[in-house]
Amino acid sequence: MSLLGSVMNPPIPYIGSIPGGKLTPGFQIVIQGVAPSHSEGFSFNLAYGSAIGQPRSDTALHFNPRFTQNCVVRNSYKNNNWAGEERQNGMPFTKHTPFEITISADVNCYKISVNKRHFCDFQHRLPINGVNTFTCEGTVNISSVQFIAPNMPSMPAPPPYMNYPAQPPMPLINPAMPLTTMVPNGLHPGKMIYISATPVGTNRFTINLQEGSYPNCDIGMHFDVRFNCGSDCNQIIRNSLSRGAWGQEERSIPYFPFAGNMPFEMIILCENGCFKVAVNNQHFLEYRHRMTPFPRFNTLTVTGNLTIQQVRFQMSRMIANETGNHQSSNDKDRTMSLLGNVINPNVNSIGSIPGGNLIPGIQIVVQGVAPAHSDGFSINLSSKISDSRRDIALHFNPRFNQRCVVRNSLKNNAWAEEEKNNGMPFRKEAPFEIVIVTDLYCYNISVNKRDFCRFKHRHPLTGVNTYWVEGIVKITSIKFLEIQTPSCGVHPAVTNRHVAQPARPILNPPGCSAHPAVMTHHVTQPTKPIFNPAVPLTTGISGGLYHGKMIFISGVPAGTNRFTFYLQEGSLHNADVGMVFDVRFNFGSCVEAVIRNHRSRGTWGQEEHTIPYFPFVRNVPFEIIILSESTGFKVAVNNQHFLEFRHRLMPLARFNMLHITGDVTVKEVRFQ
Repeated sequence: MSLLGSVMNPPIPYIGSIPGGKLTPGFQIVIQGVAPSHSEGFSFNLAYGSAIGQPRSDTALHFNPRFTQNCVVRNSYKNNNWAGEERQNGMPFTKHTPFEITISADVNCYKISVNKRHFCDFQHRLPINGVNTFTCEGTVNISSVQFIAPNMPSMPAPPPYMNYPAQPPMPLINPAMPLTTMVPNGLHPGKMIYISATPVGTNRFTINLQEGSYPNCDIGMHFDVRFNCGSDCNQIIRNSLSRGAWGQEERSIPYFPFAGNMPFEMIILCENGCFKVAVNNQHFLEYRHRMTPFPRFNTLTVTGNLTIQQVRFQMSRMIANETGNHQSSNDKDRTMSLLGNVINPNVNSIGSIPGGNLIPGIQIVVQGVAPAHSDGFSINLSSKISDSRRDIALHFNPRFNQRCVVRNSLKNNAWAEEEKNNGMPFRKEAPFEIVIVTDLYCYNISVNKRDFCRFKHRHPLTGVNTYWVEGIVKITSIKFLEIQTPSCGVHPAVTNRHVAQPARPILNPPGCSAHPAVMTHHVTQPTKPIFNPAVPLTTGISGGLYHGKMIFISGVPAGTNRFTFYLQEGSLHNADVGMVFDVRFNFGSCVEAVIRNHRSRGTWGQEEHTIPYFPFVRNVPFEIIILSESTGFKVAVNNQHFLEFRHRLMPLARFNMLHITGDVTVKEVRFQ
């Protein structure tokens, strides 16, 4: 099975390109969402273009639940005319109730299921290979749209095993602040952390490499940038925190490399004796290790006046080779590896190239649509020369008013000679896909799966480290991919080492768990799932909790108050609670908070309030995995690591009950 792409919480109306450019038999689209109480209806459309007003693009399938008429209308649209409606098979949708729609493209028809049950077939009226756009209109909240490759089964069932998500699954693009995220497998010699960001204030920002995310945890390195904080002006403080006590500060710096509102790039390299820090591709300082072992420092936190564009984790290839953890040279297969994916980026904002700079074999895939009033737009690959100047290695500029695509370069603030040949492959309101492939001698550029032009390098490829989009255009995604071969070039690191590409998760490999803690245990068959139980729910945890035990909960917040999960000892009132996970939308003085605590002998302990973000939305489905480890509980929400809660009561096995209360509709509970 292969997930081609997914869109999370899209705005309505939504217009997006079909991944791959068109539908083929076997293609599936899975839509999850909920209709609010004031909804009169909504529609999903598979169309030949992106126009949803008048005139409207030809539409192969119009799927339209109507609450006012208590039916689901199916139709098609061609040459500005609707065809005959189909309305049979009743109305499987209700307001306030989450739904899942699966549209499967067959040779002769679309097969449509609602909430895992077949609902209808809709015979093809227009060829499916012309369908290139998916749209959604009406009054509805969509939590996700997934596009699945043809080799997916027609009706996917919940997986028999669940895995705690790898952290993070790919580079973090534009994360919210403050940020708390896992360092995959903890720190060790050769591990590198790449941060691209922009200071947005004149106070301070702080980066911590620490053990877990609980209050007062040990911190291996505290990197505190102070523009104007107290008596400190343009200072960078380094320190460590052990057992609640700070060590001696280090303040000496060769210069101050940061400026307000100016983007920077930082690399932190963990070596045997110290951390090495580089800023803007220049070695800056070292910080000697004060605490070991390294792997226990498994969390990165970033706080303060900062906007983060990207965070990435990777491993030095030289050190990997020394330890025997490199890829075999006998592997001759060429595969594409995703380096990063930016969804719905802001036009005119500057982003960093994943990996730091371009090399031969990089692909940049840009998908979007130009609106009706667009005069043109441009995609630019550039080199940062100084804080105030960027040379442009490739300026790719479709111009509707001149019906051409201009390619050019800029150096020392002067444009070079334009190239305009090969016509105009873009149309307004028609989705496009641009693929830029870096070669040793040129950029190979295709538009909508067809070769368009080559643009010979005028600037060194390895100096290209940023990109941006200008003009009047809506960009839905920018993907960065790399051809993986044994001879492929790699990126320079902080101290002239070579670095491998960022580690990425292997999703559900056969017979293997994605989380290292689980891999040390024999995987047992999960107990029978509980579907659609009444709330409040109290159910036993077979065998109690132990290292590697996982609890999967799928549900929908059904109100505006709160819901709570308890992992407790027995079902008696005032039982000991190993962890309470209390989600509060609006309760007392708490707004969008997640409280964690424990209870021992009838007395509650100290609450933990800190969260990296609030992941729940009223009436929008969620999935939670609680993983019990030897030192604490790890909690993931919607396949993203969310937080940790250190164990306060032992032994774990005595916590043998799960209790759920509050304003939540539970869809499934599963233990493994």
